[in-house]
Amino acid sequence: MQDGKLISIEAEKYKSTEDTDFLLVESEENLKVLKTHLEEERVLEIAIDLEAHTMRSYQGLTCLM
Repeated sequence: MQDGKLISIEAEKYKSTEDTDFLLVESEENLKVLKTHLEEERVLEIAIDLEAHTMRSYQGLTCLM
């Protein structure tokens, strides 16, 4: 949303893994780097993948984000 209005974003084909920059967040320092990046005006959307298991549980446990 921008100024309370929805904006349209044209879909783009994703880049290959080799052409995609990524940051594995394993420390508080890397978390601060990620926070700074996400606050940039050019960042319009993000995707988060959750991995879970339901072994011995009906609710499941989040194992990886």
